[in-house]
Amino acid sequence: MDKRNVKAQSSIEFMIFVGIVIFIFIIILGIVSQRLIDIMDNRDELLSNGLLISIQKEINIASKVQDGYTRNFEIPSTLGNRSFEIVHQGNEISVVYSNKDYETKIPSFEGNLTLGSNFIRKQGGVVYVNS
Repeated sequence: MDKRNVKAQSSIEFMIFVGIVIFIFIIILGIVSQRLIDIMDNRDELLSNGLLISIQKEINIASKVQDGYTRNFEIPSTLGNRSFEIVHQGNEISVVYSNKDYETKIPSFEGNLTLGSNFIRKQGGVVYVNS
């Protein structure tokens, strides 16, 4: 057998091996990146729902106690180092975070929720937030 044929055959086998390794690497990279995206989505959902539950509890407590109830509570300015928005419409509040809406039902209240410090009170059977 000619030495050039052996070298050529070895080169072709090496290139096929490198191609297979690169193909496997791309598949593994795709799987890992999809898993990372799923983990980040789950984290965003947990952060948003945790904030919604916290706000919902504050308003539920105020709606169930007697008149004269007052309390200060905080809403963080960021979730996971990213900004978000709180929207209040009727008996629902939603958090817009990472281009997704997370919402929950709440008792009705007057006023607006703000990032940072919030003052909640109950007077005349009505819950007021920051008003």
